[in-house]
Amino acid sequence: WLRSLLCAYYFSSDGNFVLSGTMEVDDYDSWILKIDATGMVIWQRNLGLVGTDHLNGIAEAVDSGYILTGYWNTEGSNDYTLIKTDSEGFVTP
Repeated sequence: WLRSLLCAYYFSSDGNFVLSGTMEVDDYDSWILKIDATGMVIWQRNLGLVGTDHLNGIAEAVDSGYILTGYWNTEGSNDYTLIKTDSEGFVTP
């Protein structure tokens, strides 16, 4: 049984929706997914940063990728993150 929490959404330039949040697998991991107007999943990615991590913001980049904001918690301390993905949700350098 998986639990998930969607914290942000964005209506992308291709007419679909991109959502970000957290999915519980073994721990809480960052999660991003793209769905069409009918709710069918186009793709989804579990980003799985270090410790417990959450995504709470999303925007489309000029190259049709996405910029995600969030944080992860290790040893009781929150560290904030900014992640860039390509148009398919894969993290880019």
